[in-house]
Order: sequence, then C-alpha cells, then structure tokens
Amino acid sequence: MIALAYKRLIQLGKVTGAVSFLLAAPYALVQYIQSQDAARVEQTLNMFKLYNSPPFTGYREKLTKALIANKDKINEASKDTAAFEALQFQILKETDMETELLLLFDFFDGVAVCVTANVCDNDAAIKLFKPRAADIYVNFYQYMVAQRGKSTTRGFGIGVEGIAKSNLDQPSFWHRT
Repeated sequence: MIALAYKRLIQLGKVTGAVSFLLAAPYALVQYIQSQDAARVEQTLNMFKLYNSPPFTGYREKLTKALIANKDKINEASKDTAAFEALQFQILKETDMETELLLLFDFFDGVAVCVTANVCDNDAAIKLFKPRAADIYVNFYQYMVAQRGKSTTRGFGIGVEGIAKSNLDQPSFWHRT
C-alpha cells in the first residue's frame, strides 16, 4: 500500500513537473523577448542622448545657423537641382562646416548599423531621429549623392536617407537597402 502511494506520488510529481515546464517555458520566452526589446529601445535612447550632447549639439547648431542665414538663397536655388547642389557646396565652404556635416552623416550611418544589427530599435530610431534626419536629407541631398560618387563607400548617408524616408506603417527601410 505504501509502495503504491509512493509510486503514485512519483508519477504525480512527473506530471506536475511537466505541466510546470510547459507553462513556465512560454512565459520565460516572452520575458526574454520583452527584455531584448527593452534593451534595444534603451540603446536607441542612448544614441539619442549622444546626439543631443556635445560635440553633436555644436555641429547641429552650426548647421542650423548656416541654413537660417542662407534661407532665401536655398528657397531660390531649390528650384533647380544643379543650382541647389552648387549652393550646398558654397554654403559648406563659406561656413567651414563640411567636417561637421560629414560627422552628422556618419552618426546617422552608425544609427543604421545599430538598427540593422538589431542592437537598436527600428521604431524608436524613426520616432526619435526622423525630424532631424529629414532636415539634413532635404537640405543636403545633392551633397550626399555627390559624396557617394567620391567616397570609398557607396552607402554614404544611408542612415540619413533611411530614417528620413522611413514610415512606421511600412516594413523597415533598413532591411530593404
């Protein structure tokens, strides 16, 4: 009788262990996925914090001042692609800010790498960086394309372009390029 009860308890323990595992495994998987998502969002926020700290704030300030100072010229030249490209290079030369602009493009290329490597979150990157990337993309598109022809990498500016063109309602731009 005791041996039978002991045998039943062993069987009940096995069944209980199996049921516990079957219930706990999906929960653990969901928890793991949520922690990975949170880590990607946190890394994206760290990139945003970096973008809003020196030296990038200085680069952005210099760029903004140059765009404001040349607003009328930009509006006029934007009607003709060649004239707009020439003006972009002229503004960069006159304001001595080409290095800063290159570093901003480089930063956004870094964001693209972070997202494609699944270290940063795509949606958070779009929400945080799209207005800033779109400003650079619109005002320096011709410069970006010209740099692709001169640069050792054909992907110059892909970060700025990717974020500027991204839409949260569509599949990720990053994985289409």
